[in-house]
Amino acid sequence: SLIDRFIKVFNNFLFFQIKKIIYKVESKYVKASYPDYFCEGDLKQIGIKELKVEGALSKNGFYLEFDKKSLLLIDSFNFDLILRTGSGILKGDILNIPKFGIISFHHGDNSFLYRGGPAGFWEIMNKSDFTGFIIQKLSNELDGGDVLYRGITLTKSLWMLNKANIKEKSGPIFIKIIENLYKGIEFRKPRNKLYSGQILRLKNDPILLLKYILKSYPPFFVELIRKRIKLPKYPVRWSIAFNNKLDLNVPLHRYKEIINKPFCFFADPFVVSHEDKTIIFCEEYSLFSRKGIISAIAIDGNKYKYLGPVIEENFHLSFPFIFKDANNIYMVPESGKKKQIRLYKCVDFPKKWKLEKILMKNVNAADSFLVPKEGKWFLFSNICSASTPDHDSELHIFYANHFLTDEWKIIDSGNPVIFDANLARNGGMFYLNDKLHRISQRRKNKIYGREFQINQIEILSKNSYKEFVLQEVYPNFKDDLLGTHHFHSNGEYSVVDFCRVWKK
Repeated sequence: SLIDRFIKVFNNFLFFQIKKIIYKVESKYVKASYPDYFCEGDLKQIGIKELKVEGALSKNGFYLEFDKKSLLLIDSFNFDLILRTGSGILKGDILNIPKFGIISFHHGDNSFLYRGGPAGFWEIMNKSDFTGFIIQKLSNELDGGDVLYRGITLTKSLWMLNKANIKEKSGPIFIKIIENLYKGIEFRKPRNKLYSGQILRLKNDPILLLKYILKSYPPFFVELIRKRIKLPKYPVRWSIAFNNKLDLNVPLHRYKEIINKPFCFFADPFVVSHEDKTIIFCEEYSLFSRKGIISAIAIDGNKYKYLGPVIEENFHLSFPFIFKDANNIYMVPESGKKKQIRLYKCVDFPKKWKLEKILMKNVNAADSFLVPKEGKWFLFSNICSASTPDHDSELHIFYANHFLTDEWKIIDSGNPVIFDANLARNGGMFYLNDKLHRISQRRKNKIYGREFQINQIEILSKNSYKEFVLQEVYPNFKDDLLGTHHFHSNGEYSVVDFCRVWKK
C-alpha cells in the first residue's frame, strides 16, 4: 500500500541520516587514534593495473559471481593470488582460478556469534569484551572458508573506533600471510569451528542505531570528560601478598598481605633471594605523581619490611622482572613510555642499580621477561604489530645467543605467537618441576587485570612456541576483590597481586 511504501522510504531516510551523524561524530575520534585510517592512495602510481570485469550480486546482497567471459579474462592473467578487499563474497568458479586461491579479511571472528556485518558493531551492542578478525581462504560458504589466521583484540568503545582498530591490527598479519605463501611457509592455522549463530545485518533499522547511540555515547563522553579534567578512572587500589613456598595447593587467601603506603599502591611483584636476603621488587604507584617507580620490600618467613625506591625515572616503570646470571642480578622493568626495553644491573643489592643495556629501541612494549633455554635467551614481550598502544592482544617472542645484546631475532614460526586478548598479556612467570609457566592476564567486563591464567609451556625454541592453560585464577580469594593479574615465584617464595575499590 501507499502507506507501507511511505513508511519504508521514511525508515530508510531516517536510517541513513542517523548513520551519517554517527559517522561524522565518530570519525573525529578515529582520526585522533588512527591518523592514516582515512587516507586514500592511487594504486596506478605504484604500477598496479586495473582489470574491469562484470559481476552479478545475489538477491540477498552477500555473493558476487562473474560471467564466463569475465572468468576467462581473469584466468588469462595466471594470478597466483587474489585478495578480496571489499566486494561481495566471491562465489563460483573464480575461487579455483588463482594458484593460492582468494584470501579475504573478515572483521569479526566466526568462532563468536558475529558473521555478517557491519564490522565492529555487534560486539558493542552485545557488550562483548573482545572483537575478533579472521583471514581466510574463501569457499562457497559465506564466512565458512579455510581460516588461515584468527586474532582477538579488546573491543573499543565506539563502532567506528572498533572497526578501525581491527582493520589496523589485522593489516600487518595479512601482509605476513602473503609473504609466507610465497616463501612456502605455512602459518599456524587455527581449527575451523562450528558456527551456531545467524548472519547478522543492520537491515536499515533506525531504531537499532538509536539504541546503539544510547548505549555507547553516554559512557564514552563521560570517560572523555574524565580524561580532560584528569580525574582517576576509578578508585582501584592494587595490593600484593606473599607466601614462603611454591605450592599451587596453598590457597591464595593464606598469602600474607603487605599494607600499602598512604596515597600509593604496590603491584606487579617479583621475588628473588640473593646474599642471604629475600626481596620483593614491585611497582610502587603514587596517586600524586601518577607514575610508577620500582621499590623493594624485604621478606623473612611471614615478616616484611619496606626498603624504599630502588629505580626511579622521569617516566612510568612497572613489572620489574628480575633474574640471576653468574651471580649478578638483572632487572627488565616495563618502560613502554620510553619506547624501549631496558635492562638494569644491580651494583649493590638490593637498592643500587644502573642501566646496563637497551635491549630494544623504538618499540612500545609491555611486561617483558627473559628466560634461558638450550644455549639461547628468549625475550617475551607484549607488542602491537600495527604499532598501536594495545599491549593486551599480542605476545611476541625473540631469541639471541645472550641477553646482553640488541640483536634479537624473531622466532622462526613468526610473531605474534599469540594474537588473543584472552591469553596474550604477560602477568609473571615461574618454574615448577623444571617446567616454565607463563602467567597471562585478562580483562573482563572492562576491568583491567580482572583475572589470570597459568599456562604451562610445552615448546620453546628458536623454531616455535606452544603452551596450554593449566589453571584459571579468579579474584575471589580475599574480601571485596575486583581483580588479580600477576603471579611469580622463585621456588622459595611466591607473590601475587590483587585490587579492590580504593576506600582510604
